[in-house]
Amino acid sequence: MYSYSYYDYGMNSSQMAAFWGVYSVFMIAFAVFSIICFWKLFKKAGVPGWHSIIPFLNMYDLVRIGWRKKKAKTTLTLTIIAIALCIIGLIVIVIFLGAGFGLAVGRGLSRRSDLFSGLATGGIGILIGVLIYVAAMIISVIAAIYNVIGVVKLGKAFGKSGGFGVGLFFLTPIFVAILAFGSAEYIGNDDMREQQAYGGPGAGFQQPYQQPNPQYNQIPPQQFDRQVPPQQPQTGGFCPACGKPYQPGTKFCSGCGNQLM
Repeated sequence: MYSYSYYDYGMNSSQMAAFWGVYSVFMIAFAVFSIICFWKLFKKAGVPGWHSIIPFLNMYDLVRIGWRKKKAKTTLTLTIIAIALCIIGLIVIVIFLGAGFGLAVGRGLSRRSDLFSGLATGGIGILIGVLIYVAAMIISVIAAIYNVIGVVKLGKAFGKSGGFGVGLFFLTPIFVAILAFGSAEYIGNDDMREQQAYGGPGAGFQQPYQQPNPQYNQIPPQQFDRQVPPQQPQTGGFCPACGKPYQPGTKFCSGCGNQLM
């Protein structure tokens, strides 16, 4: 007769340790690879690479690189507000919940109604804490949406199509690695591309209506620097009839009266 135990069908302790060891090594390697990819991506966009490893700053720069500076500020502000409200809400809930239990214990737990009356005393405070926490969750969802849009727009900021942005959303590490180590160059976020389109600061091209008139391009630029020489004043001469000299502007000879002009 063979006897089977539960561990015959599962992993023993050494196998579990080996599994978690391999898993830990893989996760560490993946984290290091992600840091390298984002570091290089930030440098391609003209942002110091170390910004990619600083919490909040990396989120702000990522949205700013792909989307707009104002949107990045909004995302960062919403994230900080959500975290602050979440902490405040949890603190309020714990304080009033503890106060309710404390009041119930102070009255004595001889009857069940004493416990309920003590908890009801802090009920309003607990409700306020819950509402604060819910508001924090709503704001955090909005901030996450802003962050996702910024990531999706990274593809366009590097000259990629909309399909590449979808890939950034679903497979962020892989597509970030493609941008970081590929030949794609940073062409600017929405703000920079609008400035370029309208010939603003840092414009790389101009609209057709801002280009010079082609007919003026046919004139050599050196001709615009030429100055028209001043006309020389007319000089006098000698009368053809009597040979007497006359001054400039004289119409008749003073000697013989012959018409000169």
